[in-house]
Amino acid sequence: MDFKSGTGKCCILAFSLAFSLGFWISIFSPSWLTLAYRDSSGGVVDGGYVESRLGPFYGQTRTCTSEGVCFGWQAAVIDISDCDAVKANSGELLGDYCLMTNTWRGLAICCFVIQFFAALLICLGVTCQAFTCGGCGASFDLIAMLLFWIEVFVSIVAWSFGIVSVNMVNNSEIEGVSSGYEWGFWLFIATGTILGAICAWLTDWVAEDSIIRKVCCCRKKD
Repeated sequence: MDFKSGTGKCCILAFSLAFSLGFWISIFSPSWLTLAYRDSSGGVVDGGYVESRLGPFYGQTRTCTSEGVCFGWQAAVIDISDCDAVKANSGELLGDYCLMTNTWRGLAICCFVIQFFAALLICLGVTCQAFTCGGCGASFDLIAMLLFWIEVFVSIVAWSFGIVSVNMVNNSEIEGVSSGYEWGFWLFIATGTILGAICAWLTDWVAEDSIIRKVCCCRKKD
């Protein structure tokens, strides 16, 4: 392992750790998007409303009075039908809001799966290079680089659908219905997209001596 590979390995470990920590905090947080709406089913006090926090894996809901006094949050696992109450009170004015919501949730979960395997490959690459004094392990980094780039592109699509769903609610101009962003959404962009791209670039840098890349380059020369 030369100086370049050693430096790159230290950098990818540091950025991967920061990436994984921030990414996992955001992905398991319910605080991505907020949604407030009036519930005509009788579940709240007259003039009150329901406030929800939506995340990839689960969400939180609480009821509030017309004076703005809110009760405690109640957590719930994601359900593809949990936005039906909103559409029931707004008719067809929200369009494909449920479809958009389920789409960004599904894509965010896909990002989690891809990132998990990429981080696992980084750990395998470090372990192999540590035991072989840099003799092997770079190919794990090359595969991890490809997974990182896939995760970055999927994350862009995921938060784009999230933005569309928020704009769909706010542009509908339905009385008593509003939506917004919370810290988990911005942390997902910062880690899943920005740090993910940095990790992909660093992994590509340290994987220049991988066996897979050498074989591909030899075939191209032939």
